[in-house]
Amino acid sequence: WRSNDRRNSNLIEETKLRIISFANHRSP
Repeated sequence: WRSNDRRNSNLIEETKLRIISFANHRSP
């Protein structure tokens, strides 16, 4: 459970970074 939880957290963090960088690219 714990290792799976950590992997999910990493995935969420990666997704957040992806969305943020995507938003930064779109903003002028």
